[in-house]
Amino acid sequence: MNSEVSVFLRKFLASLYQNGVRDIPFSGAAYNAGVQALQTSLVAMVPEDTYEMVSDAFVKTPVQEEYNQLQDMLIELNGDIIGFSSMKNPYWRTLSINMTPYYANKILHEVTDLAITNEQFSQIANIFCEAAGVVVWEQF
Repeated sequence: MNSEVSVFLRKFLASLYQNGVRDIPFSGAAYNAGVQALQTSLVAMVPEDTYEMVSDAFVKTPVQEEYNQLQDMLIELNGDIIGFSSMKNPYWRTLSINMTPYYANKILHEVTDLAITNEQFSQIANIFCEAAGVVVWEQF
């Protein structure tokens, strides 16, 4: 995974965490709907060259038309800021965001080459949640 995609995913997950989200779908129709909405909003929101820096994350499989490549990229973050609990998640249907408010804030304030503001990350996180049917239980 290239560094821009890694930064993008870390900041996206940190935004989800700051918005009160602890678990998101990791497969199925809800996951695909969320990622499609994320991609669509990102294309509309950021400059084309910025989107191109992270566009590899949104490549669909040719036959199933699913975002498996993004799943693989997220799996690379396993153990760092995400996890898959066998008790909660025997088939990896749910991704759990494992960080603290301090760490989420630190990630969001890292200086990067991506021209995506923290406000935009928050907006795309909300758009993802709405499309994926994620319910936010707590707000920080």
